Amino acid sequence: MDSERLKKMVMPREIADIFKKSDIDIIIPESRSHLLELAMGGKDNITFDISYKLNDGSVIREASAVKCKNGVVVNYDDIYMRRRDPDSMAIADDLPTDKPTYFERFGEPFDSLREETFDWLKEQESLIVMPFNAGASELGVGYPSILIAPGNAGFFALGLADLQGFIPAGKLPNYFKPKAAVYVAPPFRHTRFGGKQIVVHNRLYDIHEVFS
Repeated sequence: MDSERLKKMVMPREIADIFKKSDIDIIIPESRSHLLELAMGGKDNITFDISYKLNDGSVIREASAVKCKNGVVVNYDDIYMRRRDPDSMAIADDLPTDKPTYFERFGEPFDSLREETFDWLKEQESLIVMPFNAGASELGVGYPSILIAPGNAGFFALGLADLQGFIPAGKLPNYFKPKAAVYVAPPFRHTRFGGKQIVVHNRLYDIHEVFS
C-alpha cells in the first residue's frame, strides 16, 4: 500500500474506510504501461481471465484479456456485455431528473446495496485506485475524480484512463479531493440484476457517486 500517496488524497468517509483495511493492497497506477500490466494481471502474462466469486461460492468468468502489439484485447464471455445497454442508468438520489430512478426500477432504496458494495470492495485482496480528471481536462474544466475497482479489473481502468485525464501516481497533487467516484463491482450484475448492466448515479452534496 502506498500510504504516502494516499495521504495526498482528501477522501469521503466511505473511501477512507476502505483504505483503512490494512490487508488490502492499494494499487495507484504509475503510468499507462503500468495499467497495461494490471490489465493483463502481470507483465509476463499473454492471456488473463477476469473472474469473480459469487455469493453461492461459484466462480464466473466475466471476460478474458489477450496481450497484443498495441495494447490489450478484452472480450466479454456474455455477448450481451459487448455493447452498452441504453437502459443501464438508474438514479439513486432524490434530486430532479428525467431519468429512471433506482426506486422506480427496483422497488427499494439504493442505500442497502450501496453499503453492500462498499463491504464487497473491503473484502478484495487488492484494489486499483486511479485518480483522473473527468471531462475536458485539456480545456481546464475537468473534474477531479477517482476510480475504485478490484485489482483484476485493470482493463476497465486502462479504458477509462485512455478516455479521461488519467493522473499518474507520481503526478498526484497534494490535497487531491475528488468530485466524482466510480466504483466497479461486477458480481452484483449477477447476484442482484439478473445479468443486466446497471450503472447507478448517486448525487450527494460533496461527491457524485457512480456504481458500475
